[in-house]
Amino acid sequence: MDLKYFEFLILPTIFLFFMACSPKLRPYSDTGSKAKIMYPQFADTSHVQYLLGFTSKSDIETQSKFQEALVGKSEETWMRKPYGVTVEKSKIYVADIGLPGVNIIDLDNQTYRQFRPVHRNFSFILSMAIDDNDDRYLLDTKSMTVLIYDANGAFKEEFKVPENKKPVRIKIKEDKIYIGDITTGTIYIYSKDTHELIDQIPKKGVVEGHNNYVYMVMDFDLTDTYIYILDAGSFQVKIFTYDGELVSSFGEMGNGYGQFVRPKSIAVDKEGIIMVADAATNAVQMFNEEGQPLMAFGMPYELEAGKTVPSLYLPISMIIDYNNLEYFKPYVDAKYDLKYVVYVVNQFGGKKLKAYGRLQLKSAQDK
Repeated sequence: MDLKYFEFLILPTIFLFFMACSPKLRPYSDTGSKAKIMYPQFADTSHVQYLLGFTSKSDIETQSKFQEALVGKSEETWMRKPYGVTVEKSKIYVADIGLPGVNIIDLDNQTYRQFRPVHRNFSFILSMAIDDNDDRYLLDTKSMTVLIYDANGAFKEEFKVPENKKPVRIKIKEDKIYIGDITTGTIYIYSKDTHELIDQIPKKGVVEGHNNYVYMVMDFDLTDTYIYILDAGSFQVKIFTYDGELVSSFGEMGNGYGQFVRPKSIAVDKEGIIMVADAATNAVQMFNEEGQPLMAFGMPYELEAGKTVPSLYLPISMIIDYNNLEYFKPYVDAKYDLKYVVYVVNQFGGKKLKAYGRLQLKSAQDK
């Protein structure tokens, strides 16, 4: 078959099939309205507020008319197909399959740039992590390789993770590197210094049918006490100690509260509140430490002006940020204090990186 004919006829058919199988949500864009979007919508004790979204350079950088006249209009750059997200100090790092590379949003300096490493093994980055030295650990899923770059983008070293079949998430805690593999249902733990495999969760020898068994590690989060694994194969959150003991689990298949359809990401705050993003319901559910559902956010709400707020659209990853509250405070409703920000990466929609604020009602003397 002629290649041009294939591109003209077959590829659009595949695209339409994909869209038909996806959740029927429009790619919402910002409304421009001054109305604050709260979850729950009408409550003095609102827990979450939509703050703003990022997709491109112009969402964070501003160019004056004088600068434009002097050097010309700056070239626009944008996220293509983002996946993993992490935050370190004032910078948000969004791994992007479409670059391939990393989008770097610097909130302090209000800049947006893209890091596209040139390397023989680099092809399909799903996730990345930043250590205390600001070194970048890029997880290449196709080659099952971790590529390490310094803060300036200079290549340092690499190491293979052959135990993995399809690594999807990488995180660093203290002197260890944690890599979650979706196929083997395992989090492999490597020495940060030697890159040797030193442990795994669940432990070796755990087989299907055992309480500790994990079918699909879609995502995980690390606290000082526990490892929270999002097991997409059993539609559950499974909580382990660092010694590999299962503490508890919750969840089941379904589209109601406490249920999951296509769970994609998990994040746990300092109070033990557990958040799970679902790409089928386009929402983030919040649970207490016992796994009881509290509320959800991210679904679209209609405004009186007839416009629709930016919704989640195939959320794929998220992370909690306690460090950059000052940047987002101007967007927070005056009745509330901002406790932290939740960044949610979406693969479609008007704003692919959306920032939501976890709020608490101000005390009487603060109002």
